[in-house]
Amino acid sequence: MLCGKSIDSQGSWEGFVLKIGPELPSGNVFLESEGETSYTWSQTFGSAGNKDAANNVAATTNGIFVVGVESNNGSLQRSLRKYNLTTGELIWSALYPSADTNQDAALETIFITDDGGAIVGGFVGGAPDSLEGFKLALK
Repeated sequence: MLCGKSIDSQGSWEGFVLKIGPELPSGNVFLESEGETSYTWSQTFGSAGNKDAANNVAATTNGIFVVGVESNNGSLQRSLRKYNLTTGELIWSALYPSADTNQDAALETIFITDDGGAIVGGFVGGAPDSLEGFKLALK
């Protein structure tokens, strides 16, 4: 699984999640190359003119969970999405805003526990447009 954000020429961000496999491709991974691809499925999310991104992804036997950030009502809000593992179809999504609508928030990491639960981490109370850069989560 890969996830992240793409940025267009106007500075808008769009979140994405991409499944490679079950076999890993040899050589280069082609995301788009004249109809040639090396992935099983991909999904994007976001809205024009906004900042939306996927920060981390975790797989279970029945789905893919994606944590990130999505623009909503003028602020950046914590985002949690679940996709079908096989088809990539969105099963559900939820936004978790900060109590103060003038503050930004994001989910940055997710870890699936042995008992089927999940531990997520991120931040709340960020100043508008103060999102940090890329994150790294080691498991």
